Amino acid sequence: MSSSTQTTIQDKTLSGLENLNRVLPTGTVFLYQLLSPVLTNHGQCSKTIYNYLTATLVGMCGLSCFITSFTDSYEDNGKTHYGFATTKGKLWPSPKDKTLPAKTLGFEDFVHGFLAVFVFG
Repeated sequence: MSSSTQTTIQDKTLSGLENLNRVLPTGTVFLYQLLSPVLTNHGQCSKTIYNYLTATLVGMCGLSCFITSFTDSYEDNGKTHYGFATTKGKLWPSPKDKTLPAKTLGFEDFVHGFLAVFVFG
């Protein structure tokens, strides 16, 4: 196998993983799995404080998944910038002097957001 073929396969694999990572809330799930044993006393929620901590953790993770459903990115001079898509087809915050491709919020974005919250609900 030549070096260029191996590089192409590697690029395609990493690109596919990047696209999958954009759709799935993997960072939030990892954070939940990391903090859940600590905030739930390893599943023994005998005290009221652990119930409140668990509810707060689940709520924050759900909110994080919901909010990230409305984010988008663009590249400018080799740098990737992130923002929130709006109903007017703009990205907030976006540069005033830069024309960006129009990406508007749609029904599918809200469905994606509510399904992401459902994962943690």
